[in-house]
Amino acid sequence: TVPSVSVEKIFSTSNPDLFLRVIQRDINLISDDNLSKRKAALQRLNSLFDCSTSKRENATGLEASSNEERAITINAAFENLLKPLLKTFDDKSEKCRELAISMVSEYIELCEDLGPA
Repeated sequence: TVPSVSVEKIFSTSNPDLFLRVIQRDINLISDDNLSKRKAALQRLNSLFDCSTSKRENATGLEASSNEERAITINAAFENLLKPLLKTFDDKSEKCRELAISMVSEYIELCEDLGPA
């Protein structure tokens, strides 16, 4: 079962495994046949990552290591999320396509090095 925790708690502990457990259901729902489920999952993920990126960008008084840990958590999530999001670029629903494109675009803006690992 997924523990009931707030987004702030997830990022304050910077635990990528916990974060992935929290968002895994939404990652799975991105590929659901039901449009309303896909759209709702994308909206939840989008708002979650909007929150995480704004916290990261506006982190005043946080040490560099806190920002690095937060980046590790976001990167771990996107390792599992990127493929389903890219598949959503071809979704029948314009809103789903827009949400997926928005999330991938925001993630790319956060990346410092897009070269091969």
